[in-house]
Amino acid sequence: MLRRVFEKRHICEHNRGIITDRYVPVIPEHAQLLGMKAALSLDELTSGAKLLRHILDNLIHAIEGQNSS
Repeated sequence: MLRRVFEKRHICEHNRGIITDRYVPVIPEHAQLLGMKAALSLDELTSGAKLLRHILDNLIHAIEGQNSS
């Protein structure tokens, strides 16, 4: 899910949102959307941001745990 958000953001930024043959191998479930504009909803972006926050919180917690040993 997080990868899909990053990839959609990338094509929105660098290809005006159009799904290309470089995007499809990374997100194969969107193969039928080749040549179409990718939709990145606010809910999808928010979910991706929350997931990333959770991952980073866990990483920080693990690093802090190693430093206190």
